[in-house]
Amino acid sequence: HIQGNIDASGVTVDYFGKLPPVVDVKGNCHFTRQQFIIDAVGIANGIFLKTAKIVIDGLDLKDQTIDINLDLEGPVRNSLEIVNAEPLNFAKKLGLDSARISGLAKTHLHLAFPLETGLNLNLIHVKAQSQIQEGSFLYEVQVEDKPVKLDQGTFILDVTKESLEMKGSARLQGVPTEIEWREYFVDENIPFRRRFLLEGKLNLGNLKDFGVGASHYLSGQAEGHVHYTLNPNKVEIMEGFADLTSAVMVSPVLSWQKEKGKAAHLKFKLRKDQPQALFILDEASLIGPDLAMVINGKSSKQGNVYQVDHLQIGANQLKATIQYDKEGLLHALIQGKALDLSHILDDSGPEPLIKPSSSKGSKSNSQIKVNLLLDEVWLGKENAIRQVSGEMIYHGDTLMGANLRGKARHNEESISLHMTPLSEDRQQFTLESGDGGHLLEMLGGGYDVEGGKLDIQGIKTIKDKRKEEGAKDWEIVGKVSIDNFVINKAPLLARLLSAASLQGIVNIFSGRGIHFHKGETDFSLTPESLKLKKVRLISPSIGLLLQGSIDRLHHKINFAGELIPLYIVNTFLAQIPLVGNWISGGREDGIFMTHFTLTGNRQNPDLAINPITTVTPGLMREFLMAQGKESEKKERGEAKKQN
Repeated sequence: HIQGNIDASGVTVDYFGKLPPVVDVKGNCHFTRQQFIIDAVGIANGIFLKTAKIVIDGLDLKDQTIDINLDLEGPVRNSLEIVNAEPLNFAKKLGLDSARISGLAKTHLHLAFPLETGLNLNLIHVKAQSQIQEGSFLYEVQVEDKPVKLDQGTFILDVTKESLEMKGSARLQGVPTEIEWREYFVDENIPFRRRFLLEGKLNLGNLKDFGVGASHYLSGQAEGHVHYTLNPNKVEIMEGFADLTSAVMVSPVLSWQKEKGKAAHLKFKLRKDQPQALFILDEASLIGPDLAMVINGKSSKQGNVYQVDHLQIGANQLKATIQYDKEGLLHALIQGKALDLSHILDDSGPEPLIKPSSSKGSKSNSQIKVNLLLDEVWLGKENAIRQVSGEMIYHGDTLMGANLRGKARHNEESISLHMTPLSEDRQQFTLESGDGGHLLEMLGGGYDVEGGKLDIQGIKTIKDKRKEEGAKDWEIVGKVSIDNFVINKAPLLARLLSAASLQGIVNIFSGRGIHFHKGETDFSLTPESLKLKKVRLISPSIGLLLQGSIDRLHHKINFAGELIPLYIVNTFLAQIPLVGNWISGGREDGIFMTHFTLTGNRQNPDLAINPITTVTPGLMREFLMAQGKESEKKERGEAKKQN
């Protein structure tokens, strides 16, 4: 029988493999014939060893075993370096870089193994449990040149020789997230190699922090989860679900929006078959009010291909094939029964739930080529273009080029649009139709117009006009001309003819309509207004001259114009040498005309007519109008003196 005690201080202890030694050890050793027991404190790799209990057993036998229990407190990074030393190599197995990790940990480490030279790792029992506070990790993945960050973490971490399991909460890119992580280090009889589960509630305004620019389409909150799994055969799968009931969703292109509180959800599954490959969207579905979309993806030699077999959003019924080629160019083929673009021409709709904006100076260099093959494109409740085909080129979200063609729904007349870029911010376009009246109706003309060959030419310019909002502004300047058309059932024009006492023309108008052999105007269109200059509508019976603007934001109009009866006779008289010039006041458009104004609400404007100008030759008319202005000046002067 033997037993005793040893008091120790300033001792260095090597205890296992190449794990960092414990230095400055102070403690007590108790021994018997069978055991050697150490109780001590010290420092290991910059971590304070709160307690250490080491038991060497079987001293009275041929083979001995050792059981080590260490309680450590200190930086997570230093703890990770301990468990990453030979022969454990846990951090290497997990692909963790200790330089990217920070936080504080309380760790209990248990090791047990036989005391043999050249020990096989299979004979070693390892178990570690850590409580981590203020945990932080910087991922290699970057967004806007900054690494993705996980911080403010509180975790419980359990590690054995076979597996790792971690649970806790943290903030991922600032978003509160519940996290579960499970990892297997062995190869046999495992359900997966690695699995992550993330759950949380995301403010959709923070999507930009994850590299997703969706502020034009999403706002509010989404609650959901993401599962990541690395299978034993090294196939990576990411599945997710998001409840979008608390989100606001809009599709500006298709004029669809979902209010907060209406049920909607997103499901998706991504897949990566090779370690060096990129994730491909395997399948996804988006369901909401008047919304159903199903997408499937696959890899090919030409690039990733996505098939949208079903897309119903509002009145639109479409399907699409989307493919990225090896150069990164996106090709899209959109097919279907109906594409509803009525909202583009109707500025009287409801205010969008999400107002468009963009970051200052942000530009997208992505190129998208879109091919269309559609049965019908609707530009109003009763107006559609049939058999629309062709292609469009986008740079980012800007349409730079187009070559489209279609047919009028009622008479098969051709309609075409050609657009070519002049520079990064300017495009030139031509819109033509063999039935111009019908196309003008679809473009929001507001009159029942028949026939005519239409030609619209212009230049679209994109500019940073609203720099304080970081939003893009645009302007289209051009010219419209149309030949040989008829106007029918235009209440405002009928009111004007009646007010001008042109009852004979009113009768013709109410019967077979008025035939015009020429119409033209210069125009300027912006998101806020439509300005028309030098509007000229010419027919044998009347001529109409007009200019003014439409306030698209407030649905107001302000136009001034002149109505010329018996236009051919009137202009003929005005062009008689000497006499015509004297009686017309130098005007080539006619001798007799009615001056009018249209102001107020766009749908039902106020019409005002100067009756004197209807029957007064040009020179006398201008004299009387000048006299009227002089009288007004005198009246204002007298009133000013009295005041």
